[in-house]
Amino acid sequence: MLEIVPDPDASANRFVRRRLVAAFRAEVDERVGDGDFARPEEIALATSSPMEEDLPAGTPRRPRKKPRIRKAPLPIAVNYRMAFVGTVAFADADGDLVHTYRYGATAADGPADILRAMMQDVRNALRRDGSLRVVVVQDVAKEMWTLVIAALEAEPSVSDGEELVDHYHAMGHLWAAASIQAGGGVGGHGGPPRA
Repeated sequence: MLEIVPDPDASANRFVRRRLVAAFRAEVDERVGDGDFARPEEIALATSSPMEEDLPAGTPRRPRKKPRIRKAPLPIAVNYRMAFVGTVAFADADGDLVHTYRYGATAADGPADILRAMMQDVRNALRRDGSLRVVVVQDVAKEMWTLVIAALEAEPSVSDGEELVDHYHAMGHLWAAASIQAGGGVGGHGGPPRA
């Protein structure tokens, strides 16, 4: 009827646990009768008592033979699995987006397929209109920056292009430089404080 789940960390003092269980059962039976619970089978109890209880008077404690010395945890190797994303966006003369292609690849797939697809879309757009400007906007992650720039340099239809850092990361770097200039030390990568 009532499931009693003993706490694995509970002390061996059965008397305290029995009193708790008996009190809990009485309260559950009363509340089931009042209609607070649907069925007594839905109720479980985890019992525990304090890990350190006072010993009966006159019982000596055994002293530790060796002091307990904590050891540092083993180091953890962090291996990031980076997913790859890319975007080719076309804007009109006013800067409004006309069309956007988005690409993605898992860490297992790698960036080769999305780079190939991005360069294919750039090639097709330049074939239709050779006067289009090619502008690369990225964060400053070297692994992606070098991959995209190398792919554009290998693309025969792209004669020249511009490289820009995205606004968020540019503001973060400018904030760090301004903090150093003002004598406040390194401002960090996070950019200006947000209100």
